[in-house]
Amino acid sequence: EKAGKRALYKIDDPFCRLWFRVVAPHRALLAQASASARLRLWHGARGALFAEAWEDLCRASVAHFEGTDLPLSKAGPWMPAGRFWRGSGPEWDVLARSVDGRRLLLAEVKWSEAPLTAADLRRAGEVLRHKGRPLFVPDAIEIVHALFVPRAGRGVRAPEGMHLGDAAAVLAAFGSCPSSSHG
Repeated sequence: EKAGKRALYKIDDPFCRLWFRVVAPHRALLAQASASARLRLWHGARGALFAEAWEDLCRASVAHFEGTDLPLSKAGPWMPAGRFWRGSGPEWDVLARSVDGRRLLLAEVKWSEAPLTAADLRRAGEVLRHKGRPLFVPDAIEIVHALFVPRAGRGVRAPEGMHLGDAAAVLAAFGSCPSSSHG
């Protein structure tokens, strides 16, 4: 929501983010520097740009899981997802209520160009569980945990009690890709 003191404004369009982070502040460098210097600038910015776009895609996909064969869809259907933080408390990358109000999806989003290992997923799952539940959530609400990663290594599964959403699952939610075998 864009009302209140806790609103976070950001450039929504990935191309505009690229322009304002990389091109606009470095126009002289881009016009006059060598190709290798321009590539270093790009490589320095691309990880953060990709991670932010991936996080946005993961949040946007949650409300579209209904009707797919993805295991996370069976816990829904879900309202549109958002980020959540309050003060110096923990931040959840993805937070969404089920339409019936009985469940709350809390998810961690990780970006990596390489497939994530079982150890990577275990650490991300521990981070998510360590955050606990948001203070405003009554104990009667069931918490559903999920990890969103672009790709997990061959045979790598989500930690016990967590759902795993990969790029195939996220794109399948939009009807763009066959669903992943991960749950």
